[in-house]
Amino acid sequence: MKRRMIPMILSLLIALSACGSRGSAPADAAREGEKDSTGLVCPQSVYFMGHRDFGLAPDGCYAGYNDKGGHLESRSFLTYIDRETGEEIYLCGKPECSHVDEDGYILESCDAFIGNMMLMSVSYYDGYVYFLKYDRVSYEATMARVSQDGSVHEDLFVVGSASENGSNYDYVVDGNIVYLVYNDLDNFQLAREGTQDVSVPLEKIDLTTGERTVVYTNTGDMALIGNLKQVGDRLYFLQYSKQIKDGFDSYHLMCYNTTTGETEKVMEDEVYSYTIVGEDTIYYNIPADGVYRYQISTGERSLVRKSDDESGYLFMAYDGNYLYLDNNNSCIMDSLYGDGDCEQKVFVCTLEGELVQVIPECKGQIFTQLSDGEMICTKSFRVGMGDRSFYLRTENLQEETPEWHLAERPGE
Repeated sequence: MKRRMIPMILSLLIALSACGSRGSAPADAAREGEKDSTGLVCPQSVYFMGHRDFGLAPDGCYAGYNDKGGHLESRSFLTYIDRETGEEIYLCGKPECSHVDEDGYILESCDAFIGNMMLMSVSYYDGYVYFLKYDRVSYEATMARVSQDGSVHEDLFVVGSASENGSNYDYVVDGNIVYLVYNDLDNFQLAREGTQDVSVPLEKIDLTTGERTVVYTNTGDMALIGNLKQVGDRLYFLQYSKQIKDGFDSYHLMCYNTTTGETEKVMEDEVYSYTIVGEDTIYYNIPADGVYRYQISTGERSLVRKSDDESGYLFMAYDGNYLYLDNNNSCIMDSLYGDGDCEQKVFVCTLEGELVQVIPECKGQIFTQLSDGEMICTKSFRVGMGDRSFYLRTENLQEETPEWHLAERPGE
């Protein structure tokens, strides 16, 4: 059990969303979009590895960039990727704006410019693009939003300050309410020292009044919360808890009811990642075991796809047709504890677990993200261009080797 817990803790840290730390650049990240008729918040704007660079909108998605990869002098900005054409446009409504300087860096006068800071966790909701921005001088993270034409910029509230060992954030926007979690990774240093229990709160922030309320707290020698997803009045999240003195570990899927204010464990299984299908079905991964289907109303559980050497640690997504199983963390675990020959890929499967396609690595991608039911997007570093977005249309999944396309910007 202990041998499995060590990589699970490590991979869970990797899996957590937007992160920052004093002296190091935080990872890029992103979020979701509007509710559909079933009340599911952005059913197709899903993500792998906890990193979310794309926020789904009705006709495309928004992306966030840091033009020098997180260095102190880099400038962050927003773009919009058109679903129909695949073209990437700077989020700027100024007709005469050239957007970038002669060296290709974003102009501070451009509406798309966010600041000399790190941009993380992009999402779209009801006419606004939400995101976190991280100041690399003060180490402070702020939630902000921009109107979808880029003309109105607002700072909403301070999230918190990054710690020495890093900090992780995750959130969901629901009308004028933001549900937010902040993980201070200094907690793990305290746990190693055995000095005190740590607590991670799930907060409810009212954007109208500014009121902040703790609705749930995870406490232990080690404690984490992440991977927030909302369906109607049910807010799902994963939590990790550890009590060293009792030899107790738990990885569980939890549900907070936004109407009643009550929180409960969804199931007894240890859940590493999950995705929601409709209102009554959850697919989830148990490491080194497989992918399971769980019916919320009946509690029925069934194995739909068994794990192998390349699919022990999976991040999951659903686009309305297929399940997408990203094995990036399996490869990370293999490089640390195995023979290091795992190849990064995404397995595309039916809801019954049948393999449809294996999506290849995209031009040296760091991670892959599903943007919506028509287009799969990924961030990748390209020499001479920096971080760029690529897309793969799901209508081409049946091809022998699906082709990635660069989301081209005007003038390229």
